[in-house]
Amino acid sequence: MLDFAYWQDHLDNGVPIPIIPRGALPPWNRELLARSRRVVLASLTNPLWYARTPEARLDSTTRSIRRHS
Repeated sequence: MLDFAYWQDHLDNGVPIPIIPRGALPPWNRELLARSRRVVLASLTNPLWYARTPEARLDSTTRSIRRHS
């Protein structure tokens, strides 16, 4: 869910999402994983962060529907 939200600007602009070869862990992906981890951990202790997660999912879903309609 969080990774899908991260790529919305790329998808909106027609920029393909990078494909990571099996076994590779590029620096940008390590940072994305760390960012997602921080958001999830914050969501466990803070109700505002917890509420932001489904909000990001709803925004991603809405943008996806708009792209395909």
